[in-house]
Amino acid sequence: MQKAAPPVMQPWHLASAAEISRVFKCGRDAINRMVECGAPIAVHGSGPNKRYSAEYNQLQAWRVAHSLRTEPADQPHIG
Repeated sequence: MQKAAPPVMQPWHLASAAEISRVFKCGRDAINRMVECGAPIAVHGSGPNKRYSAEYNQLQAWRVAHSLRTEPADQPHIG
């Protein structure tokens, strides 16, 4: 009898702020706060040409790591 292969974590590329927003159920302001706090979200360009992208597993791991820490009262929860 052959053993089943372990599950593989496939990368899931989120190609825009709208896609990140839809998948993580957050708004553009939350995405910007995550970027400011060091989230693994790539930001290209500036102004109206600004583009965002992320990899789901990396961003979710970052959100979990940051949601478990105690935050000072003057820093809102962003996860």
